This record gives sequence, C-alpha cells and structure tokens, in this order.
Amino acid sequence: MEESIVSTDDYVFTNDMNKWKRMNLIKPLLRALDERNLNAPTEVQTQTIPKGLNTKTNILAAAETGSGKTIAFALPIVQKIHGHLEKFGDGAITTQVEIKTADEEANKNTDFSIFGTETKKEGPLGLVLCPTRELAVQVHDQIKYISKHTKVRTGVIIGGMSTDKQGIFVAS
Repeated sequence: MEESIVSTDDYVFTNDMNKWKRMNLIKPLLRALDERNLNAPTEVQTQTIPKGLNTKTNILAAAETGSGKTIAFALPIVQKIHGHLEKFGDGAITTQVEIKTADEEANKNTDFSIFGTETKKEGPLGLVLCPTRELAVQVHDQIKYISKHTKVRTGVIIGGMSTDKQGIFVAS
C-alpha cells in the first residue's frame, strides 16, 4: 500500500515561519516544521542549513544534545532529494540494464530472451551513518517526520540484527 503525499497547497500555517522561509526551504518541509511548532531555527541550524542547501562542500558541526543537529543536516538532504524526484520522477533512480553474453554479441540473430533486460535500482539517494542502534532509530524518526509531505521515502537498517527484527524498523 503506497502512502500518498498530502497536498501542502491549501495548508494554512499556524506559526510565523519567516525565519525558516529565509532559508529557501520548500513548502512541504516548512509544513512539517510548522506542525512540530518549530518556529525558528536554532543556532546550529541557522549556520548549517543554508550551506547545506547552496553548496556541495562538507559541513562539520558540533553542538550540544537537543540543539537540532539532526534537522540541520536532514533538511538540506531531504530538500535536494525531493527536488530530484520532482524533476526526474521515481524513474530517475531506475535504469534498464542490457544483459548480453559473448555468444549473443557474435550471433545477433539468436534470441536470448532469457537474459533480456532487467530493471535495477541504483540505490539510495541519501545515506546517514550512525554509531549506535538507538541513534539510528532516533535520526530515522526525525527524518521520516520532516519528510512526510515530500516524495522522499526513508528506512533504517541496523547491523547485527536479524532481518525479522529489522522489519519493524524499516519504513517507507
């Protein structure tokens, strides 16, 4: 069952989001921030989000627990992936791979339809690595929440756990 994106066109903001709007965040992200009553960015967010949105350089930020670091790095990632999906669609991450054998190349009239073409996903468009299981789940929950009005799908994979146990953590 595919979850549909809730339209943000008619959404009425309950908070003054001007400080977030100055960062050129897209409306679906602003809506998620508004729903969480995050009226203004924290210091670490103010310093990192514009750089994350407008440059391709690495950003290293250190701040105390609860300062908003996850949202500081997640907003630019989600916005860039959402923009990519808006521009190219979900098909942008799927490619057709032609499989040919050496014999098939030599004899082009032979039908090797068993090999044919196959569709292959190229992988995730973003990846966040975390040092602990608990942090991975917390980060995933934050990213999933802020991306809920976008086309971005999220998931968490935790090493050292059986796939049955991980099933409860993987979300779309």
